[in-house]
Parts: sequence; C-alpha cells; structure tokens
Amino acid sequence: KQYSMGIEGVAWATFIAQGISALVSFLWLLLTLKKMERKEEKVEEERKKRIYFDKDMLKDMCRIAIPSSIQQSIVSIGFLFVQALVNSYGTVIVAGYTAATKIDNIAILPMANVGNAVSTFTAQNMGARKPERISRGYGAAIAMVACIGIVILLLLYLWGDVFIGAFVDSKTQKKVIDVGVDYLRTVSVWYMLMGFMNVTNGVLRGSGDIRLFMVTTLANFSVRVMMAHVLTKTPLEARGIWWSIPIGWGVGFIIARIRYRTGKWKEITLI
Repeated sequence: KQYSMGIEGVAWATFIAQGISALVSFLWLLLTLKKMERKEEKVEEERKKRIYFDKDMLKDMCRIAIPSSIQQSIVSIGFLFVQALVNSYGTVIVAGYTAATKIDNIAILPMANVGNAVSTFTAQNMGARKPERISRGYGAAIAMVACIGIVILLLLYLWGDVFIGAFVDSKTQKKVIDVGVDYLRTVSVWYMLMGFMNVTNGVLRGSGDIRLFMVTTLANFSVRVMMAHVLTKTPLEARGIWWSIPIGWGVGFIIARIRYRTGKWKEITLI
C-alpha cells in the first residue's frame, strides 16, 4: 500500500513472504540434519558404502510424491473454477465470499490437523504392524472432529456477522456481511462431514494408499465444480456455490469410507 502498487503489490508481498518462509525452512532443515548424530557406527559405515544416487529410493519417493502433487494441483484448479463462477455475480458476492472463505479456512484447521495426526498415527502403527490400533484411533478421531464441528458450528452460526465484520466495514457493507454470514451458516452445518472425510483420508494417506486418496480428492472437487455450475442455474443462484461444497465433501467421504471398510489399505506396502 505504501508504494501504491495495488493488487500487484499484494502478489509480490505474498511471493516474498512465502519465498522467505521456504528459504528459512530449508536452512533450518540443513542445520538440523547436520546436528543429527548417528547412534550406531554400523549405520554410518553403511551410509558411506551406499551409492549416493539410489534409483529404488527415487522410485518409492515418486510413487508417493507424484499422486500427492497431482492432488494439490486438482485442489488449486478446482478453486480457480469456483472462483471464476463467484466472480460472475458481482462485487458484493465476491467480497462476501472472500471474507467468508478466509474465516472458513481458519475454522477447518482443527479438523484438518486431526486428519494429519491420524495420518501420522496410521503410518506409525502400520510400521509397527499393529493395524488393530488404527481402528481404535480412527473411532476416537471421528468423535473428536464431531465435537469440534459442533463447537465451530455454534460459533459461526451465532456470531458469523461479527467474524465477517472483522474483514469488512459493518456500517457501509451490510449486504456483503449478509452474503458472508449466509455462506458460513450454510457450510458450517456440514463441517463434521468434512472432518469425517479428512480423518478417513488420513488413514488412507498414512497407510500409503495415496492413489485412493487422490481419487477421493478428485471426486470431491470435480463434484463441487460440477454442482456449483448446476445449482447456480436454479433459484439458489450464488447460494448454489455454497451448497456444492458439502456435496463434494459427501462424495469424497463416501469413497474414502468404502475403501476404509474394505481394509485393502492394510495391504499397502511403501517399500
């Protein structure tokens, strides 16, 4: 703002901030690796004997990383299509949607983190060959996201206007706030469903069933984009975009849950 660069300035600020963050993280990783001590001399001797470039290890890494990269690309492309549809409804809808999604992104973090924890928990128990513990952990995580979802629902349903007001002027932009509140009240009702999907996907990720995880993500965002275009042509209009989100979550959860119930994820071997 100080240099009057407008939107371009915001883009550059984002690029610089993320670049610095990536650089600091990379340097910290290098520093941490240097400090790590080998507890067994055999490990050190074996490391020196091994070839620096390991083709088999590269294949294993690519088998995990490529589907994950594709999944991230799918997410970004899905958001682009939805944002383009939102933009067609004018500045009031865009402003309300933008403010609401900022709050939405914060609100879903606890449930997303539970999913990440389940992924780590699953990987550890798969490595220890104790898959029976995963089922108990899965049940506990489902209960946890259900409780978190209810709390967040109450907060956003009762004080959604207050949260939206933190991003826009409540005195002059009441229509924008109304749009944002409507979005939050529509989507927050289904946060538990999103939590269930994240937890189930966490089991698939942790077990190494990356391809199925990618399929659930593709289905989620494909259905979301498709339903957004369909529902906006109904009397719901822009609100159809809000409703497309839980529909996508539902499809993603059903696919992930079916895979979980088959137990085939227990048979995956990464190495």
